[in-house]
Amino acid sequence: MNQNKRIACFFESLPPSGGGGAALRGHSIAEALVKFRGATPVDLRFYTATPDPHPIDGVEIKSLPSGTGSEEGGLLRRVWREGVLGIRVGRQVFRANPKSTTLLVSSPSYIAACIICLAAMLRRMPFILDIRDIYPQAYVASNLIAKDGVLHRILDKFSAYMYKRAALIFTATAGLKNEVEKYPGKPSVVHIANGFPSLLLNVQSEKHARFTVCFHGVLGFFQDVESIVILADRLAMHDIDVVVVGYGRKSNLLEDNQNENLRYLGRKSFEETIQEVSKCHVGLCLRLDEDISKDAFPVKVWEYLGLAIPTIVTPPCDAGEFLELSRCGAQYNAGDVEQIYSAILRLKDDADLYSAMQEACRGVRVMHTREAYAEGAAKLILAGANN
Repeated sequence: MNQNKRIACFFESLPPSGGGGAALRGHSIAEALVKFRGATPVDLRFYTATPDPHPIDGVEIKSLPSGTGSEEGGLLRRVWREGVLGIRVGRQVFRANPKSTTLLVSSPSYIAACIICLAAMLRRMPFILDIRDIYPQAYVASNLIAKDGVLHRILDKFSAYMYKRAALIFTATAGLKNEVEKYPGKPSVVHIANGFPSLLLNVQSEKHARFTVCFHGVLGFFQDVESIVILADRLAMHDIDVVVVGYGRKSNLLEDNQNENLRYLGRKSFEETIQEVSKCHVGLCLRLDEDISKDAFPVKVWEYLGLAIPTIVTPPCDAGEFLELSRCGAQYNAGDVEQIYSAILRLKDDADLYSAMQEACRGVRVMHTREAYAEGAAKLILAGANN
């Protein structure tokens, strides 16, 4: 590489922000880029909306806060926040030398990603897309726009154009890869899973005395928090506790609950969350029956796997298929409380079954660390920058 080569990356969130999977994914890719850059003279710059992000040796991080990340407010407020972020980062991209800069843009934030990619296209700068959710389909599933509306058609056409102009596309799940590959004229699409932080391999916590199931993460539109509350009520008679760690628009369902066996701990740091989850016996990942859920492999499922915790997923999806094939868990239809309830009781009452699932988790998890996946992404990014 020449002396003035630069790799610029956009991730809406970076640690210490919770930010779902975006923050940890971005941080891991940054560290992998530093590792494989070696002595090669390439500058690394990351743009983020996270205030005061954790520093990363060898990486320049520019924080451009814009109020993104909140689920409060409607589509217009969300578009405004993401638009402000996109314009701020887009200005930085527009000023960069397109002949020496390779750009990685992670979506969501989708609107921000659209603006940043537009700036790159206007400057004829090569860019790689990192897709963690597919838009505008996610807006339709959230009832923010109509599938047959003008706005959907406009955004879908722009997404198709971005895919066509990208040098390479990463997707966080195999299902998303299949969706992107339906668009004509796209470049190579590579599945780069989130995985789990390798530090989870060394987490050792004593389990709660009472059998405990847990759920953690953003309590957003697609999460079936209603079924968690129903399950807690039914599991109480079997001396089974339910622990929930997280925040979001559905948190009121947990704050108002009267079940003594349901403990809602609110928002915690990643370290605190993992400490709480590691003490539990079964992980829950319950989502609504939306098309977007079928391509999902939520980060929480990777984290349960990293902690060797058997997991129950709804609805059937990428994550559920992986768990069943690996014998690390089960998947059921969304809202099928009876099946989930019965599965939890089986795991509580059958020690051999529970131990077998734990051992299956331990057997497959070493191949799926976040660091390993990030290193694969970093090698591809560096190869692209070197061309």
